[in-house]
Amino acid sequence: MALTQVKALGIAADAIDETKLADDSIDSEHYNDASIDNAHLADDAVGIDELSATGTASSSTFLRGDNSWVTPTDTNTTYSVGDGGLTTNDFTNADHTKLNGIEASADVTDATNVNAAGAIMHSDLGTKGQIVVGDGSGDATILAVGSNDHVLTADSSEASGVKWAAASGGATINNATANEIVTVASTTTQLDAEANLTFDGTSLVLTGDQMIKANDAAAKLKFKSGNVASDDEEFGSITWQSSADNVNASIAAHRSTWANDGYLTFKTASSGTLSEQLRIDRFGNLDVARGNIEIKTSGKGIDFTANTDDEGTGTSAVTQEVLNDYERGTWTPAVKSQGGASYGYQDQIGHYIKIGDVVYVSGYIRLSSSSSTGSNAMTIQGFPWSADGAQASFFTTFYVYGISESETPKMMRLNGNEMECWKEVAYNSALDNEVWDNGNERWGFAGWFLTA
Repeated sequence: MALTQVKALGIAADAIDETKLADDSIDSEHYNDASIDNAHLADDAVGIDELSATGTASSSTFLRGDNSWVTPTDTNTTYSVGDGGLTTNDFTNADHTKLNGIEASADVTDATNVNAAGAIMHSDLGTKGQIVVGDGSGDATILAVGSNDHVLTADSSEASGVKWAAASGGATINNATANEIVTVASTTTQLDAEANLTFDGTSLVLTGDQMIKANDAAAKLKFKSGNVASDDEEFGSITWQSSADNVNASIAAHRSTWANDGYLTFKTASSGTLSEQLRIDRFGNLDVARGNIEIKTSGKGIDFTANTDDEGTGTSAVTQEVLNDYERGTWTPAVKSQGGASYGYQDQIGHYIKIGDVVYVSGYIRLSSSSSTGSNAMTIQGFPWSADGAQASFFTTFYVYGISESETPKMMRLNGNEMECWKEVAYNSALDNEVWDNGNERWGFAGWFLTA
């Protein structure tokens, strides 16, 4: 009978067991490769006893690839390295000792452990004002806060070397009152409060007839402004004001057309209004905005000495270069007869302008009556100044009426403060009082003279 192929589905469960198989009936030739794996082996189905190997299996042997139980060969080599023998990251006996000193489960946040190690935790400084100081043994000491107004003082008798104590010594301030500025006294261990110099946070006040001076040859008082960028902007000023805070006068420095150019203005108050009176510009010109320049000392004026003198090629010499006077006014001309004649006047008009030593003068006389007493010479008197010598003058006639041509004054000179008159250019033709005897003569003259 022929056998048909039997598949696994055709075999009942447990139909084949160890009782149906002879010993060694199934070997590697009777099963397919990989047909037996962990899924087909029961737990502990294969143990040491099921292994066929030489040698003895023990806790100190292992199964080698040649199917034998052997003891492993010790191939380890022990090396000895002393302290510092490693080139980097040495682990020394001291490090080992330190590690041995750390207790098991040590807690670096535990105050007891930290204090035992000589360290300080934040919790150790729980009181305001405590200070940590060294005591000389390498340990830190916490110094409690001192009393109010006490100072920290060195004291070698203290364990920490320092202590809190009341302030002692120092400089003494003499005669101090509020806002007074303090300076070093002559003893240098004391301070003086200056009664004449105070500062209240706003105003620096210098009381009395005090002085700001420098110890070197030149005293300097400097004012430095901030960013001044615009023309005519003020750099700084000095202002004077009354106790009622009324501004009375000021001096100010201003920027001119360039940042390094400037000018000064001088202002005074009139009826409470501060106005510019004087200015010195960047070229040195003096501009008077209001008022006059008044020379208060007689004989003083504007000095032109710095100007170059032009004396020409002659023998002249400069004798005066100060313009010291200017005056304009009136005077009263009058006829004086050497023979004693008297005159009545309808008009007596005189004007003058004095510039320095030169007087420009004019006069007009109109008689209303006269008396004849002979032929003595006549003069004009009443001049406001005397001439500097008989030759230091010049006059001319600009108007005549009621006087003949032959009797009109042709030459005049101021001798002292009286003008001598001649009807001809000759000293022997002086006018006599008989010429002006009808009481209706009119004469106008003008000229100049140097004052004595």
